[in-house]
Amino acid sequence: MTKHKNIIKQKAKNKEPADDRGPLDLTRQIDELQCEIEELKETLKSRDYTRQHDYEFLIEENRRLEEERNMLIVDNKRLAHQIDDQVNRLRKVGM
Repeated sequence: MTKHKNIIKQKAKNKEPADDRGPLDLTRQIDELQCEIEELKETLKSRDYTRQHDYEFLIEENRRLEEERNMLIVDNKRLAHQIDDQVNRLRKVGM
């Protein structure tokens, strides 16, 4: 059932005269187009929200992964420095 038919039924419930002249009625066509436009706007809003939400998620995930990568680089440098220190100590001892 189209939204236009729902509008006609609501007018009938409210005892307003429904002026429906069939599918060629310009008022009916305008009402149906306005309903479709409203539906399209709602669909667009939901898609924009989804796209925006996905974008924000990807930004946060990128930040988290970059922080993890930076921590791994720092840990790797510390371990390399620690290994160099141990190798230098062993060389001093005479191994």
